[in-house]
Amino acid sequence: MPDYSNPYPELIPNGLWKPLVLILPTATIPGVSGDMFISDGHYIVREARSSHTVASSSGTVQIEVLTPGQNADDGVDQLTTTMSLSGTADTPVKATIITSPTVINPGDRVGYVLGGTLTSLINGCITVFLERLRRG
Repeated sequence: MPDYSNPYPELIPNGLWKPLVLILPTATIPGVSGDMFISDGHYIVREARSSHTVASSSGTVQIEVLTPGQNADDGVDQLTTTMSLSGTADTPVKATIITSPTVINPGDRVGYVLGGTLTSLINGCITVFLERLRRG
């Protein structure tokens, strides 16, 4: 029988966490910002991590919360500073979340904003963990 136990119990204390994953296979991605999630309830960003196989020159990523109709890169930043995509390969980086994360309401979006020079980036992975506060 497969083992379905939680490998990250510190991240999912109540079973109400939702992981969002953005894969950046190469530096030639189509755009520097976009949506990762459209909310179906009330959430907050609890954690963000990144890793890559080959580092970018000076790439970064910011996670934001956007209301309906709001343009990408105009949302509320959820990280105290951007996460670097130019660090040591195959070494996960954990971001620092702002002190009072924005409540993500139904219909709001969680987005990402890439910055810097993404040249050489290969197999980037950005994971954002949301905590559900309550249903829609």
